[in-house]
Amino acid sequence: MVISTISFVVSIYTHNKYIMMIFGILYIFPIVLNYNSSIDLIIFIGLYIALVAKFMKNDKYLRLLIMLASVFFISYNLLVFTPGGVLLEIIFL
Repeated sequence: MVISTISFVVSIYTHNKYIMMIFGILYIFPIVLNYNSSIDLIIFIGLYIALVAKFMKNDKYLRLLIMLASVFFISYNLLVFTPGGVLLEIIFL
């Protein structure tokens, strides 16, 4: 969560792909430390799509990628039976 917040703030000021890759590498550590099952990979893919979206220069592509990431988040929340998470992501869409 902290890495995501920092990457969001940084992406406001720069769209540098190298900085995006640094955050992508940093995203790996929490996933590896908290990995329990293959379902966790769904959230990992969603996080990476959201990361790429944050560093997009074009607002149209940013919105499309965020919607795609939301589909992964909804899928994850459905699989782990969290209705609050599903509702939150549906409202976000």
